[in-house]
Amino acid sequence: MILERDDLSPRNLALILSGCALLATAAYFYPQAAAHYKRWKLRSTFDQISNFSAQHDRANTLLAIESALSREPGNPRAWRMAADYLEQNGNPEAVRMREQVVRIEPSVLDNRLALARTAIRFMALPTAQEALDGLAESERRTDDYLKTAAALATASGRPGEAAALLATVLRHTPGDLQSRLERARITLRYAPPGPAAAALGELQALAEMPATRVIATRELTSHALRKKDYASAQSLASQLTSRAEPELVDLILLANIQLAVGSGGLKTILPPLQAYAMAHPDALPELTGWLVAINQAEAALAWLETLPSSVQAQPEAITARADCLVALRRWEEAGTLIAQGAWGPVSSKSILLAVSARVLGDVDRVRIKRDVWDEAVRLSETDLNGLRVLYRLALTWDWGPESNTVLLAIARKFPVQSWVFQTLVVRYQRSKDTIGLRNLYGIWHEGQPDNALVEGNWAFLSLLTSPSRLPNPAKASAGKLNQADPGNPFFVTTQAFAIWQLGRAKEALALMQKLPATQLNTPGRALYLALFLNDCHRRKEAEAALALCNKASLFPEELQLFLTLSSSSSPVMESL
Repeated sequence: MILERDDLSPRNLALILSGCALLATAAYFYPQAAAHYKRWKLRSTFDQISNFSAQHDRANTLLAIESALSREPGNPRAWRMAADYLEQNGNPEAVRMREQVVRIEPSVLDNRLALARTAIRFMALPTAQEALDGLAESERRTDDYLKTAAALATASGRPGEAAALLATVLRHTPGDLQSRLERARITLRYAPPGPAAAALGELQALAEMPATRVIATRELTSHALRKKDYASAQSLASQLTSRAEPELVDLILLANIQLAVGSGGLKTILPPLQAYAMAHPDALPELTGWLVAINQAEAALAWLETLPSSVQAQPEAITARADCLVALRRWEEAGTLIAQGAWGPVSSKSILLAVSARVLGDVDRVRIKRDVWDEAVRLSETDLNGLRVLYRLALTWDWGPESNTVLLAIARKFPVQSWVFQTLVVRYQRSKDTIGLRNLYGIWHEGQPDNALVEGNWAFLSLLTSPSRLPNPAKASAGKLNQADPGNPFFVTTQAFAIWQLGRAKEALALMQKLPATQLNTPGRALYLALFLNDCHRRKEAEAALALCNKASLFPEELQLFLTLSSSSSPVMESL
């Protein structure tokens, strides 16, 4: 078919060419314009987060944070702002946010230190240790690292190590008032009388300096309270609470002193605390938490019910009410509030099932209770916060196996949550559940395949619980890890154990004896050295190594090896 065609006039041709030029220009610049718009929109969202946070508008701040994270989930600033806000509001979820920042920017020192500090605040100490362990040797010489390591040592019950680290900081920077303050606090609490007296004088001097006045006075108050010097404690606490803007921690400190000296009942002590909470609703959970701790949950709940309806409707007031109901064991009422989000967004069905499981437990329906609980966990298996809430309930109810079920669900679906694995490791080690421990490390290894220590533990426990004369994946992992890090005593021992199971005792012993004597002759390694020596017919040396073993610390499978070795002079591998 021949199409009919109009002749183009010069004017129409010019218009067409101009349009084509505009389209070409738009096509060229569109990606840049779109990227610019996206950056502008994200900056606008960041500004909203800052503004809403400054106005204490919790709901809109959280919405703005969620918007920023959804717009650009790989942007570390969005996660950092989320972590800052959650930490500022006492939410332990801040730890997870900082872990995400580290995953996005793993080589940035400040990210790892921030993660460690936040983890220390919320007592996620294994996570803090893991963050610090990931630093290069050069980064461990910085003052920021030394201060963070000192904080971790203090939280872990190692005050001497903390004081030594802070002393190093002060040699670098003698004018660091915060490090002086922290070292004085540690020394006052844990050192012998002489150094403690010097630390007391140091704190008194720091209490005169504006930059350290509040924290130093707070520590002096606590010291006087520990010494039962109530007059001094009350005087110091009054200095803290008479400031223009006292903090709730200081009001509670003064209240504790007043309770200790019997200078008034709750009716006298509570009004200033309640007035503070009314002016700062975000402090309601902290105040009710203190009241619950001093067995005044009933009084706390009664007071919450007198608050204006506008205050009672705020998330913090609902959280505080749920905490009181849990303390009073009013499970159904508490469960309703928690299902509605008092402890964070959750599956309401999951929480209501959990409460039903609690009721069934109270009436001795153990099997049905466990089935209902497992269903509650299943409904929340893809919801990290929902699983955290179930875990919190299990801890509140002192449910050991049920809390383990929740932790395992988190481990399977959220393998980056290292605190879960670390918690379960401690539990399985205490109960000497070697099979459970091996299976746990198997899940952990699947979720974090590049974690050498996790893989090493899985390989070792697999060798221990499923000994075999044949090559297998555990033996392959043992060889790979030892080859990658031949100076690591744990990897050397695991590889030697794998070689021994293959019937090559002389080779296993030769590998083991490459370790320095300080590493070789330790209780944890002695059993394996004794195995290899015995199967090389060096019985007297095997007996000497066996004498170093600490039987109480052995796993059941290790104890069986110990008993077999103690009663036989023949090769042990042949009897397995």
